[in-house]
Amino acid sequence: MKKTVRIFLTLLLSAVLLVGCQTGSPLDASEEAEGEETLVYYCNSTDTGLLSTPCSLAEEGEAAISEIFSIMQSRQFTDGHSAVPDDVTLDHVAWQEKSVAVYLTGTYPEVGTVEELLFRAALTRTLVQFPDVEGISVYVNEEPLTDASGVEIGVMQAESFLTDVSASPDEEELELTLYFINEAGDGLAAETVEVTRSGEETVESLVMKQLIAGPTEAEHQAVLPVNTGLLSVQVKDQICYVNLDSVFLDEALSVDPNLVVYAMVNSLTELDDVEMVQFTVDGSADVTLGDSISFASPFERNTELIKEE
Repeated sequence: MKKTVRIFLTLLLSAVLLVGCQTGSPLDASEEAEGEETLVYYCNSTDTGLLSTPCSLAEEGEAAISEIFSIMQSRQFTDGHSAVPDDVTLDHVAWQEKSVAVYLTGTYPEVGTVEELLFRAALTRTLVQFPDVEGISVYVNEEPLTDASGVEIGVMQAESFLTDVSASPDEEELELTLYFINEAGDGLAAETVEVTRSGEETVESLVMKQLIAGPTEAEHQAVLPVNTGLLSVQVKDQICYVNLDSVFLDEALSVDPNLVVYAMVNSLTELDDVEMVQFTVDGSADVTLGDSISFASPFERNTELIKEE
């Protein structure tokens, strides 16, 4: 049943995934190739994603961070606007191993809103271009940024976020194979569903949203709480990175956690570009589901749990 997604209406879709952890020495702009420009990310005119434009930096080290933040904040973009919230300013940065801690002051927007997610995605995507910077962490008024549950968000990398850029507004019909818990509760059962995808959504995101919505067949059991938040989805090197919010753990259903994990893994690996799935919760892979299922490494497809009906 693997790889059975069928696209009935073929459309051209141009999408860029920018979706959204470690302490060292400051970057030196001289390490950049001579004449190389740095991309500055900003919001598109509809606030549905990010665009980028090149710029040349005159400064080095911490001053380079201040310079590019100022550009992000003040430059006028003809096809969009700054991703930096109006009341947020950069105070200073602190260098860590493979990452930069960014200290902000002012009135920070509510975490998880479109404005806030686009800002973090733009800031992260912009700063990870510097040498030896693989991720950033954010502090607001000297306090680490936390999610709605008060959990520290920590270091974010470019793949921590999903935003679509230049996506076609057209639609296409898809047939997806999804897995839910069977009636006996001892395995996974397949469902085939037909859905409509707009140009702003990836197939991987659509699969996860369908799993969260639950089964369409009455004898099948749900695997995720219906109010689970899907924070981001990205595919890189055939690994699908899925970032869920804390509801996934806090309101976990009373079912076999192995079936929960592999319902998602087997559903996503039905897609041609996915071979493994890496889960995080609020951006962290330091998660154990049930008594022993660690999210520290990606999961491969498990066909042994699939039961014929």
